[in-house]
Amino acid sequence: LLAEVEGRELLGSSAERVRSARMAAEGLGIYHHRGVSTGVLALSALAWHTGWARGDDPRLWAVHGSMTGISLRGLRDLASEVGLRLRMVHRDPGAPMITPAVMFLRQKHAVTVLDQARGRYRVAAQALGVELWMSPQALEEEASGYFLVSEDVKLPPGWTDAASSQADVENAGCVWQMPDRSTCDNCTEPPPPAMAT
Repeated sequence: LLAEVEGRELLGSSAERVRSARMAAEGLGIYHHRGVSTGVLALSALAWHTGWARGDDPRLWAVHGSMTGISLRGLRDLASEVGLRLRMVHRDPGAPMITPAVMFLRQKHAVTVLDQARGRYRVAAQALGVELWMSPQALEEEASGYFLVSEDVKLPPGWTDAASSQADVENAGCVWQMPDRSTCDNCTEPPPPAMAT
């Protein structure tokens, strides 16, 4: 996405958002060990929302994805370790949505689709620290087609179990998390290098 705005003149809040995104991307490249998987964030939100497991289970937070993220299978296996019984599924475009579910995005991240009300879906985008109400069309545009849903759910038309070959290809990447300075009296890790302007 950053490449798409390269060379464009941006002003105001748009310029600030792009600058922040560049710093975060560079920071993640340098301090990948400080990143957190959006898949783990999505599992945590699912666990808290459903009560099926503890969203603060230390086993969740001990996992760190590779530079390419955590796979659909890897996230399903992690869910199993913390007591979430989930299955890997594929949803065809236009098929009815199952909630709650962990949804893999086209941008190689994951979010949690919590529920539906008044024709919109409530989505926990933990990497952004927000819950959003999304239209079915917006959800359709963002979804990769791969989800984790409860093992007990009967799949509606347009849903199938994910192909084993795809389960290791679909990934949920990491986002860069700055160190929490409030719990560190003497943090010495340097900030990421400045971006050239």
